[in-house]
Amino acid sequence: MTRIILVPIDISDTELTQRVISHVEAEARMMMPKSTF
Repeated sequence: MTRIILVPIDISDTELTQRVISHVEAEARMMMPKSTF
């Protein structure tokens, strides 16, 4: 079963973007989906 996490990000806010990416990557390690930024 393929799981995909699609994450819309605002690259103008680098601090928020980095926090979101870190969080999604941590979740992805648990669920093993494919992440798309």
